Amino acid sequence: MGVELVSGLCVTNDAPTDSLETILWHAQESRDALTISVKYGGVTHLDNLASAPIPWGSTAPVPMVPTKPNPKIAVVGTVRASWLGSASYVVTFSGGMIRPNLINISSSDQNGVPADAAPIIVAAYLDSLAGARHPGMAQ
Repeated sequence: MGVELVSGLCVTNDAPTDSLETILWHAQESRDALTISVKYGGVTHLDNLASAPIPWGSTAPVPMVPTKPNPKIAVVGTVRASWLGSASYVVTFSGGMIRPNLINISSSDQNGVPADAAPIIVAAYLDSLAGARHPGMAQ
């Protein structure tokens, strides 16, 4: 038992007929890796943009790999996991989500300067069971 957190961002414009645009991150656990993916789209249709498998326990940055070309938006950057004990983690994204003709989303420092050292938290899982171990982590 625990608490899962993922980030989502909704963007809309002044056109009343335009659907809400959504960016949604997801963390999928498997025995071998924690796969981070990001989706983008309107209210009823979300396209997978990119994903990255992070091996359990690894703290190295992993590049986001595009799932398929999308002319509306691109995700360029890396994800990294911070492991909290044996069953909890926080995942951050460093880079940018680029959509032509709109304000783009990028990791930056407090002055707005792009900086890999100032990542965006995109997903987290905080385990509430003391001593619980994830099947992918070493015993």
